[in-house]
Amino acid sequence: MSRVVKLAAAFIAALTVLPAPALAQAYQCSVPRQIAPVKPLTPDGPIRRTAIAGYTLSASWSPDHCKTSGDTRSMQCNRASGRFGFILHGLWPEAARGPSPQWCGAQTVPSPQVLRENLCMTPSPGLLVHE
Repeated sequence: MSRVVKLAAAFIAALTVLPAPALAQAYQCSVPRQIAPVKPLTPDGPIRRTAIAGYTLSASWSPDHCKTSGDTRSMQCNRASGRFGFILHGLWPEAARGPSPQWCGAQTVPSPQVLRENLCMTPSPGLLVHE
């Protein structure tokens, strides 16, 4: 098993032993009735086609993001949809050396059903499409 897979497995295992409030996110999350349509993404910089050597499981701590960004309107920060802890960003490709690969975008956006099913884990349709 690769080092990255072992680290991802360890991270997921650690989440299962956290205190109950950290795991409470899913049952208290309320997905909005309307989700704004999302558009396919375009590259946000130069395309770097680098061999992928591994992946980083990327997550952020929502309370810090909301506090430091000043965001009060998004689903993640407005608390009308629940209080969020860890927000999953996804698996980010990494290169063995040099800059990471960039722009591994999908050709289509996720369906509205897929977005709804995952908004309690990643409470931003735009972030879900990007990641």
